[in-house]
Amino acid sequence: MKALMDKHKYIALIEYALEQKTFSMLEVCEATGVSQKEFQFIRRSIFVLNAEQDTIEGLVENRRELQDWVLSPEAYFNYLQYCEFKHSLESAEAAQKSATKAFWVALAAIVVSIASTLVGSVT
Repeated sequence: MKALMDKHKYIALIEYALEQKTFSMLEVCEATGVSQKEFQFIRRSIFVLNAEQDTIEGLVENRRELQDWVLSPEAYFNYLQYCEFKHSLESAEAAQKSATKAFWVALAAIVVSIASTLVGSVT
C-alpha cells in the first residue's frame, strides 16, 4: 500500500502544484504522468479555478500557456492528512523493527542467564 501511494499521479500533481505556483497544463502533465484527459477531469477537485481554467475550451486552447494555479483548501488539507498517514506508517515500521531487536536482545539475555546458571551449578 505504501509503495502504491508514493507513486500515485494525483499526489505528484499536488506536490508539483505546491512547489510550482505557475505552470502550463502540458508542463504539469509531463512532470507528473497525469494525462491531459485526467487533468481535465480532476482539475476542479484539486484547484480553485479562474474562468479560463474552468472551461474545457479555455483549458485546451491555453494548455501551453503558463497560468497561476491555486490548490483548493480540500486538496491541501487532504494532502496534509496523507502526509500524516504516511508518517504514521513509517513510525509503525520503525517501532516494529525496534520491537524485533528488543525481542532478540531479551532472548539472548535469557540464554546467557540460563547458561550461566547451568555453569554455576556444575562447578
